[in-house]
Amino acid sequence: MKIIASQNIDLNTKERCSSGGIFPLLAKHIIQKNGIVYGASFDHNFDVNHIAVDNINDLEKLYSSKYTLGKCSVFPEIKENLEKNIPVLFSGLPCQVFALKQYLKKDYDNLYIVDLICHGTPGANIWKDYRESVSKGRQIQNINFRDKGNGWSRYGIRIKFTNGSEYYKNHNFDPYMRALIDNLALSGGCYKCKNKGLENRLSDITLGDLWGAKSLAPELFDDMGTSLLFINTPKGEQLFSEISENVKSADIDGKKAVAINSSAVKTAKKNRYTDRFFTEYKSGKALLPLLKKYMYLNLFRKLVSKITKK
Repeated sequence: MKIIASQNIDLNTKERCSSGGIFPLLAKHIIQKNGIVYGASFDHNFDVNHIAVDNINDLEKLYSSKYTLGKCSVFPEIKENLEKNIPVLFSGLPCQVFALKQYLKKDYDNLYIVDLICHGTPGANIWKDYRESVSKGRQIQNINFRDKGNGWSRYGIRIKFTNGSEYYKNHNFDPYMRALIDNLALSGGCYKCKNKGLENRLSDITLGDLWGAKSLAPELFDDMGTSLLFINTPKGEQLFSEISENVKSADIDGKKAVAINSSAVKTAKKNRYTDRFFTEYKSGKALLPLLKKYMYLNLFRKLVSKITKK
């Protein structure tokens, strides 16, 4: 494994991505080889599903993070294309990569796999209830979980509506994002994830955020996104070398990078309020007030903890 920092040299593309904009380069390269890219996309209802993209103009559907579990029913199609010797790039969560490997039952030279450093995600039902609560009947035009208008480190969730209005909250103060960050309302499997670690990754390349880039790779820090890359296999190393002319990279202290972004190796632990939250949610209580209630309880606990430590 190699651990490096990297950025797409095209600033416009990087601004439209959650981190350093490396995925678009990998995806474009596969399509230019007459291949097909599979990744997570919003559908017309803004639920998340894996889709196939075989032309560069549609690749933007796969850009940027989608912080919810979605449907991934593309495995039979992927296998069919692999058997036809079509190059395939699959991008997904580590658990989805594990499922794909189990389905295929063998390796393919024409399959390239990219996974993500995953913190854990709320389920589709919570995401649906949340966006409906925020929308208040307005029709959604676009959603960006990682809007970088105020900077990469100060990203927020931005939802634009067809009537011209929008919802925006910094990730530290949006109830849904806090439910994710504080491990309050993740899917049950996220608390028992076995797809963590450095040595047992099933992907060719792992993508994530290089939090701490200002000190770990100052030459790549611009507060518009720096990617943390694990290059896990010779195939991944070859693929990355084929896009390298469009990338700025730097060697970094891998141990420090992983310590800052510990989701690469550590499974999410239940929040002390998780069971209470789900009991109330399943009893029929409205989601948004519940999320706000526990968001403020968590923030209060952290504030008290800081004060008492002083």
